[in-house]
Amino acid sequence: MVGTRSGGAGGFDPGDTFILAVVHDLRASVSALSGSIGVLRDQLDHPSTFDVDAGRRMLETMGAAVGDIEGVIDDLFDAERLEQGVTTVRRDATPVAGLVREVVGRSRDPARVRLDVDDVTVDVDPGLTRRIVANLVENALQHTSGDGPVTVCGRDEGDHLLLHIDDEGPGIPDDLRDELFEPFHRSTAGGMGVGLHLVRAFARLHGGDAWIDDLPGGGTSVRVRLATS
Repeated sequence: MVGTRSGGAGGFDPGDTFILAVVHDLRASVSALSGSIGVLRDQLDHPSTFDVDAGRRMLETMGAAVGDIEGVIDDLFDAERLEQGVTTVRRDATPVAGLVREVVGRSRDPARVRLDVDDVTVDVDPGLTRRIVANLVENALQHTSGDGPVTVCGRDEGDHLLLHIDDEGPGIPDDLRDELFEPFHRSTAGGMGVGLHLVRAFARLHGGDAWIDDLPGGGTSVRVRLATS
């Protein structure tokens, strides 16, 4: 099972490190949720001074925190299923543009995401493809500072679907690119490093792969190719 203790005497094994990483990620989201609830409760206790706009902002913060927690839980389930070897590809005719719009609409900041996706239907696993797009979009939004845009592209290449998520962040050094796809790798920006590992694993289950490229004007492009036949 993911994150189990090996039973060795003293210190932490990699499973313990993973557990600490998960606790760190969950604690940040729970703290944001708890703080927002406290502020909202104080405002409701003083209805004459209730600030509707501030209340809406608190609800948005709470919603984002809940989404982050759900994302961690989904990644844990996916990682466990991969480790147990029970994840399989169940191909179905999947409208790519509609799937991407659905995922982006549920992201932490849909207004920052630009779409450039071919309006095609391809034979992929819709559930795994949805998880790929969700992980990449959330990763890009989280690691692009300020209001920098994120672009989701999808291209039908005949026997493959090419997805790439581009951002205007600082880029990733060549020597770190493969490392970021390792399970439970923690980057300096935080996060327990499950998302990109799952992206590559799901791509390879589709007979494809995932990798990182530079963008000509600066930034990062995470690319995923899925075989569609």
